[in-house]
Amino acid sequence: MPRYQREPESAGRRFVWTVGAALLAIHGILLLIFASVVVATPHAIEWIAEAAQAEFVGPDEPVITPTQFARPLGEMWVVGAD
Repeated sequence: MPRYQREPESAGRRFVWTVGAALLAIHGILLLIFASVVVATPHAIEWIAEAAQAEFVGPDEPVITPTQFARPLGEMWVVGAD
C-alpha cells in the first residue's frame, strides 16, 4: 500500500500556506489593528459615527409630505349573497 509522499521542500513543515489561509490571516490582523485603534483612541468611535452618518444620510433632511387617503367618488352599494 503506497504512502502519501510529501514534496521535498515541505517535508519539515506541518502547515502549508494557501491563498485562502493567507487572506484569512490578513483580514484577522487588520481586524485586530482596527479594534486596537478603537479601544486606544476614545475619539475613534465619534469618527466612525460621523463617517457612517456622512455615508448613509444625505445633506438635506427628507421632505415629509402629508398622506392623502383615497375617498370613494360616489355612493357605496351593499351587495348581498341572495
